[in-house]
Amino acid sequence: MWEQFLTSESTFMALARFTVIVLGGLIFTRAILMPITRKLASRKVDTVTTLASIENITGIIFGISFLSLGLQVSGFGGLVTLLGTVTAALTVAIGFGMRDEVGSLVSGLFIQINRPYINGDYLEIGDTRGRVKEIRLRSTVLENTQSEKVVMPNRLMTSDALKNYTRGRKTKTFAEVKAPLEQSEKVMKELSNSAKKNEKVLEKPDPNTSISKLEDDSAIVQLECFVGSSKEVGTVRSEILEDFSNKKKVKEIFTQKKD
Repeated sequence: MWEQFLTSESTFMALARFTVIVLGGLIFTRAILMPITRKLASRKVDTVTTLASIENITGIIFGISFLSLGLQVSGFGGLVTLLGTVTAALTVAIGFGMRDEVGSLVSGLFIQINRPYINGDYLEIGDTRGRVKEIRLRSTVLENTQSEKVVMPNRLMTSDALKNYTRGRKTKTFAEVKAPLEQSEKVMKELSNSAKKNEKVLEKPDPNTSISKLEDDSAIVQLECFVGSSKEVGTVRSEILEDFSNKKKVKEIFTQKKD
């Protein structure tokens, strides 16, 4: 039976078709499709590792596609069904075991294509604030005001509420002060003056103060202002609060509160 199978002309022709399609498809994918994908992705992606990952994913997808096409054209339809079943089983197994990793990978591709933020942007997501240091395929690295690196999975970057405080080359920074409710307007004025006095704070948009929260007989006064670089966010906040706390008028306000 096996001798008849191996010496059959139709079998050799089927194997030849399968070999030509698969090898031709792999060469086409490697020589043309993968470089084209890398070139198109490089317009939106600026990291070598991410480009390589996208290129490899393209190779795997089209490699499996040409393998299935070769089996189908060669008349080995049963093997196509078997291949699909095995692939589906592996997908389910990987989905349960690595669902977080897969989610971050997909989110990373979304971030690279849509660019909701870029390196240098100042972001807030959940309780974390920081400047974007690196955008990877599975994670985004932020640097907070204490110069600590925080690695955020990309699935969180796309599923949670994300605030981007950077506008072009401008980055918004914040400062908060808890003040007596009856003195909140004076505190707002003095906090705004401290911001305007700082040379690193941009004149436009103007620094803005507001009451963000009320607590019994106190108010949380919040200052919002823009600086020229996200690297200066922590320094400027410290300088503003230091200048504010050293003002004679401010000391009088908080002295009255204690009395």
